[in-house]
Amino acid sequence: MGACPLFSEALKLKLADSILWFDGKNNFALLHQLSVNLSHLAATNRKYLTSACNAIINKNIIQKGDTHLDYGCGKGSDVEKMRSLGYKSSGYDPYYFPEEPQPADIVTMNYVLNVIEDPKERLQAIARAWSLTRKCLLIVANVAVDKEVTIDPGRYSSRGVYYKKFRTQELRSYIEVATNYPTKELNRHQILVERAAEPVKTWSHSEVEKLCDRLKHKYIAPINTFIRLDHRKIKNARLIKEYRMISQERNIPGVKKEFVKKRWLGQLGDDRLTWAIKGMRRRNIILRAKFRCKELIYLEEIARLSYLNFLNDLNSGITW
Repeated sequence: MGACPLFSEALKLKLADSILWFDGKNNFALLHQLSVNLSHLAATNRKYLTSACNAIINKNIIQKGDTHLDYGCGKGSDVEKMRSLGYKSSGYDPYYFPEEPQPADIVTMNYVLNVIEDPKERLQAIARAWSLTRKCLLIVANVAVDKEVTIDPGRYSSRGVYYKKFRTQELRSYIEVATNYPTKELNRHQILVERAAEPVKTWSHSEVEKLCDRLKHKYIAPINTFIRLDHRKIKNARLIKEYRMISQERNIPGVKKEFVKKRWLGQLGDDRLTWAIKGMRRRNIILRAKFRCKELIYLEEIARLSYLNFLNDLNSGITW
């Protein structure tokens, strides 16, 4: 039987401690048992600039005098093209360019996190890239379409390369936990972190539990619930402006102790509206803590959020 190329490469990189079988037909199973990291096989020779480098140029994130580091540069195509455009660019890749990288003004990570299987290693990669960043770090990753709600566990390609899609919320959570800085969405798969921003607090799991325990006897608004000013028809078909809480599910406490999708709250100063606003703020405080939980154990819950405005505004979800 001829040698399998993937098997040969796997043996060169790393062998498992135990005896393994190989029948010549199941490369995937063998490589998985070997625990071999073949992420470098995902690297390609591109003819054009990648999404990350296009973004930093087109959005004026990088200036001609800035230095640039492509962290996880693969075969170095972006570095060559950036240099040809007059930028001071260098690259780091643990397989192709393993020399110790130097700090740079602008650092990019283009589809690096998608091929890292271990969540702790993802955090370490982000943290190291951030430690090399003087001004801005732009992370680009493959993101799941909106209808895919649950966290993607990832899969292996026919070449044995691990690959996963992120939810945008999940990706931003990873980045904020690893950097302790707020993120900005350029679009749903391009996330920017800036040194000029104010650092954010990250929470341990125990701190989040204590926060939830402290607020558990108070009303906490459900996820994806919002308050807005609507027109309400009253007696004699007259319309008045009144605030209303709205949800996609029947999870809002109604007047008769039943759960409803919508509830009128009155106008500014009314007790019902005050009660609802406090519940929304408590919800946002808890979501913010869960989003920045160091152990990343709330990612499934975070992935179901339709917006992340609560990260910057505790009144998020309230339209005055």
